[in-house]
Amino acid sequence: MKKYILHSIFLCFCTVGHGQNLVNNPSFESIKFGGCVSPISPIGIAVASDTILNSQTVYYWNDAYYCNPNLANWAGGAVIYTRNCGMVPNAQLGNPEPKDGNAYIAIGIINNDKISLDRRSYLQTILSQQMQSGSYYKVSFWARLPFKNSTYKNRLAPNAIAAYITSNRPVNCIDSIYGFINAQPQITLPVNKFIDDTANWQLVCGYYLAQGGERWLTIGNFYDSVHTKLKSVLIDSTLTIIDSLYSICFVDLVSVELANTVFTLGNKNAFLCDTINGNTTLNATTGYLKYKWNTGDTMATIIVHKPGKYWVRATDECGTLTDTAYVTYMPPKRLVVSNDTVKCNDSKPTQLAVNAGFQKYEWSTGDTSLSILVTQTGNYWVRVYYECGIITDTVHVIINPIPDKPIVSNWQYCINDTVNALTAVGNNLIWYMQQTDIIGNQQAPIPYTSTIGVENYYVTQTVNNCESSKAIIKVSVIDKPFFYLGNDTIICNEDSILLSGNNFTYSYLWQDKDTSIFKRIYQKGLYILTAKNQCGVFADSIEVNTKSCVQCIQFPNAFSPNNDGVNDLFFPRTTCEMTDYHLQIYNRWGNKVFESYNVLDKWNGENAMQDIYIIICDFLEGNTHKTIKRNLLLLR
Repeated sequence: MKKYILHSIFLCFCTVGHGQNLVNNPSFESIKFGGCVSPISPIGIAVASDTILNSQTVYYWNDAYYCNPNLANWAGGAVIYTRNCGMVPNAQLGNPEPKDGNAYIAIGIINNDKISLDRRSYLQTILSQQMQSGSYYKVSFWARLPFKNSTYKNRLAPNAIAAYITSNRPVNCIDSIYGFINAQPQITLPVNKFIDDTANWQLVCGYYLAQGGERWLTIGNFYDSVHTKLKSVLIDSTLTIIDSLYSICFVDLVSVELANTVFTLGNKNAFLCDTINGNTTLNATTGYLKYKWNTGDTMATIIVHKPGKYWVRATDECGTLTDTAYVTYMPPKRLVVSNDTVKCNDSKPTQLAVNAGFQKYEWSTGDTSLSILVTQTGNYWVRVYYECGIITDTVHVIINPIPDKPIVSNWQYCINDTVNALTAVGNNLIWYMQQTDIIGNQQAPIPYTSTIGVENYYVTQTVNNCESSKAIIKVSVIDKPFFYLGNDTIICNEDSILLSGNNFTYSYLWQDKDTSIFKRIYQKGLYILTAKNQCGVFADSIEVNTKSCVQCIQFPNAFSPNNDGVNDLFFPRTTCEMTDYHLQIYNRWGNKVFESYNVLDKWNGENAMQDIYIIICDFLEGNTHKTIKRNLLLLR
């Protein structure tokens, strides 16, 4: 196995850019028109025609109090200013160009007419997604004062415009033009800062740490008149300051986005792989106004050489975010891989595995798990990743084929032959006495020939340490030929006798060159049968004479007890009376297989194999004792 180790010398913390704006229609561009608000009607006065004033709908936005999207009704809510109706930039209030797009909204911050001091209007929308617990969100919108016009020479610049984030609607629908939402908004202006620019848009923004589940955004003034801070902005210094009845702000380009996650520093636990010469890099996302590390560094990126605790503060126009990372020493890791493997192809896959504890695994097969299964010869590499680098190792796998069975031959010996050890053609032969044996012997066995029968032996060959399946060798031990034709006999002229050998494995030759095992004799003569096998030759003879006679009893020469209903039983046929009847039937080995003293008894051949049998029958015919002896063929 070859191992390759590459250690990293730096560590980059992951950064994530700003995400999707959760505010639908942030620039109030999606508007449904049924009519336009008159651009020359003073706010708070031109309320005679609700048909006209309520004819504009800004999608996804509504008035917090009146629970409807009709933002053109200043009598109870906000006013939409749009270029489509000619109100931008020529409206009564001296409206400017939008910060973004073709529209923006005016909301009432405070009413200072000494009658309805706490009258407010609020912008409200539902976010496209719920906020995630523990995540920072950058919340922002742009605001400004109206500039000089012929009606209002003085403006009241507010400090109280803010954004309020909630899980549910902050108020119920109220059928009133008075009142304010008494709440603590999360995004506010700095203490001494006012929306006091009549020529430019001003950014209102801040960072919000979500608790989880927040969905509603409301913009407006959340303080009563006593606690609302205002300052006078005299547009025309030559004029006497006249108290304005109202403080009004324009709002445009509202945004709620997941804050850049740089200040989680990506991985809270960073690693230093070499405490002597190593270093690791901590990255903060660029784009902030200033940075402050606990090391004293003021750049977005620092290089550290020691384990420890590191924090950074990043500041922009919306605030400051801070987070901490811990750099610890990571000792080198050891990769433990399966050993090189040589095995036989038994159709079972080979498992290759490595130790756990790494971040990522890559095998040459494309697998990414701790272990793989392989079925082919080859070199398999694995690459692992961890905090300090990459380690690669290779495993060599050789899968050899299972060899064929050795070439064998069956053997046949004569009884009591002297024989040599068995042989087979193959490599590294291993011999077994039984098919089921697990442990064999390299020494070939010597068959026993003292017993007639067939014995099985088994042998395998081994190539490249792979053993074949077992080949079978059949060893047969046979005897020299032997049979008996019977004693010389006399048969009746009208009768016949069947002569036969006793073993179908012998080769036979009769004196008349006939080679069949059976021969039916009808005439007198000397009959000679010679039997031959590889173990020897044997011959027997019988002299048959004939006479004219009528037998008192006759026996068939053959029968077939196969239960086919034809010739299934062996029994004598009698034509006269007899006494002292005694029937015996013997097999070729002289064993008695049937005996009867009753001429009516019949033999069904039970438990008898196909063969030649000898029948001997004794009886008295009158006062004469007679004996009948002949062969009987049993056919199955």
